[in-house]
Amino acid sequence: MKLPSGFRHEEFGEVASTNDEAARLVREGARPYVLVTAARQTGGRGRHGRAWASEKGNLFASLIVTAKGDVAQRALYGFVMAAAIGEALTKFLTYKNPPRLKWPNDVRVDGKKIAGVLLEIAQGPGGEELIIGFGVNCKSHPQIPDFPATSLAAEGAEASPEDVLNGVLRNFLEMDELFGERGFADIRERWLALAEGLGKPVRLSFGGRDIEGLFTGLGLDDGAMILKKPDGAVERLRAGEAHFPASEKDVGAAAKKA
Repeated sequence: MKLPSGFRHEEFGEVASTNDEAARLVREGARPYVLVTAARQTGGRGRHGRAWASEKGNLFASLIVTAKGDVAQRALYGFVMAAAIGEALTKFLTYKNPPRLKWPNDVRVDGKKIAGVLLEIAQGPGGEELIIGFGVNCKSHPQIPDFPATSLAAEGAEASPEDVLNGVLRNFLEMDELFGERGFADIRERWLALAEGLGKPVRLSFGGRDIEGLFTGLGLDDGAMILKKPDGAVERLRAGEAHFPASEKDVGAAAKKA
C-alpha cells in the first residue's frame, strides 16, 4: 500500500486492536507519524468501551501523533480526524446521501454510523504520544439492534480501504498543519460544514441525565457542544452521547426561541 509521504506504515493481517499495536510501538520508541493498519481486528473497540465490529474489507487504522497541549487540546484531534474522514468520504458518496459528522467524532450517513474515531494516550521513552484510532465501514457493517450502521457498499459506493485511507491521510496532514499553525478555528469551520443536526433539536445524555435543546454551535477553544435550552439558557457540554433527532415535543420551546 502506497501512502502519502511522511508516514511509516506498520501493516498487519490480524490484531486484537490497531490502537493496542500502536501503543506497543510507542512503548518501543515509535514517534509520529507511524500508521498501524490491519485487515481484521479481533478486539476492536469504540468510545465508552463499545465493541467495534472488525471484518475484512473494512478500514481499521491507528495513527501516532505528538500529544500536544493539555487533555482538552488533545481531545480536539477527534474533530480533526472526523473532519478528515468526512471530507474523504464525500468523494465516494453522492449529494443525496452525504456523510455527516455526529458530535463529537462519529461519521454517519442518514443517521447510520459509517465511521468512528477513538483517542488514547500511550507512554513512550520520550513521553506521551497520542493515538488516533479510526475505522470506516467500506465493504460491510454490523447488524446491531438499536444501533443503525451502514457501509460505503450499502450506500452504493465502491471504494477499497486503501482508497479511503489515502484520502483520509491527505486530509489529515493538511488539517494537522493548519491546527498547528492557526489553532482550532479552521478545523472547527470544516467540521461544522458537515455537522449533523446543526440548528436542530438534540438530546445529550451525560452523567446520568438528559439535556435537551438546540444544537447551535461548537466551542472555539474546546469543541464543546453549545446548546440553547428550552428556557433560553445556553449550555456548553464537553462530553456526552448526542441523540439525533431529539423529540420536537421535548425541545419545541427552544426552537421557538432560537
